[in-house]
Amino acid sequence: VTGTGAVTVASGTLGGTGTVNGAGTSSANVAPGARGISAGRIGAQSYTQLSGGSLNIDITAVTSNDLFAVTGLATLDGLLNVTLTNFTPAIGNTFTVLTASSLSGAFANVPSGSRLQTSFGQGSFLVTYSGNSVVLSNFDPIPEPSTWALLVTGAGALALFAWRRRK
Repeated sequence: VTGTGAVTVASGTLGGTGTVNGAGTSSANVAPGARGISAGRIGAQSYTQLSGGSLNIDITAVTSNDLFAVTGLATLDGLLNVTLTNFTPAIGNTFTVLTASSLSGAFANVPSGSRLQTSFGQGSFLVTYSGNSVVLSNFDPIPEPSTWALLVTGAGALALFAWRRRK
């Protein structure tokens, strides 16, 4: 996408892989890659995400996640959304989801040092605005319902065993 001045995404989604040759402003959705299928990269010379905008990131493998790469200033507001696609990260995995020559602001739903829930509730990431990047790390998975059921059943069995021993 090439603009002689500013490129504005006012509604819909800017998605896929490629470069915005100009200053980008969005009050809509920016989604690098093919949502739910493969990771991708969108680049821009500068970028301003307004309060109504969202950056939608897919993580599909340890070495495969969407990236929004800005060669100039990235001014952030709005939402950061992260979806795990057929992949569960290990606790030590880190994912850089946005790079820029300089960052200003923060996503409204996740200040630096806060945790962000994944879109389908599989867990949460620690989000850090580190230098000129937005980085996801320290994944904390949500246990499967069957895990809770096993835990409750095991605790009940232990309580019953302890009660019978006292008799």
